[in-house]
Amino acid sequence: VDAWSSGKALARLPWLFLLSLLLFIKKSEKHHSYIGELLSIIKEIKEKQNKNESFEIFFRGQVNSIWGLQSGIFRSKRLIENEDKIYNEILSLKPDYFRGNKYIYENLVTIQHFEGPTRLQDITTNPLMALYFACTDEKKNDQDKDGRIFIFKENIDNINYFDSDKILILCNL
Repeated sequence: VDAWSSGKALARLPWLFLLSLLLFIKKSEKHHSYIGELLSIIKEIKEKQNKNESFEIFFRGQVNSIWGLQSGIFRSKRLIENEDKIYNEILSLKPDYFRGNKYIYENLVTIQHFEGPTRLQDITTNPLMALYFACTDEKKNDQDKDGRIFIFKENIDNINYFDSDKILILCNL
């Protein structure tokens, strides 16, 4: 497992603070030793968190370590330029999937669930879930690439849930 200091990666996301660890999961013959190292690091992080309950640890796994910390829609200029068209087209093609949704956020979550491009990023409090996403390439586009796990440390007071005003405003921009 290689450690790399975060620095500029989160300059665009000031509400998240990345620990000074970005973990690369090597898809090689020695992958079991990398996973063992990762689990040791996770155990150490969780022990520190238990001592200080004023923050939460989140994880994000990406199948391609080259990708920065940006959502799928921002990985292509064509997608971001047509975000509104893509959103409206998906809603009009599959209205049944969105029928019970009250907020745009819920629509974005539904689109994300079906692997559509959105401005959302999946994070989890479960490090093994992040490891799964760092190692699994269902589309087979990046199966020979190294995966990556981002580890975030966030003050509990800064965490916003799906129904918060801040989240609703950000999703409507």
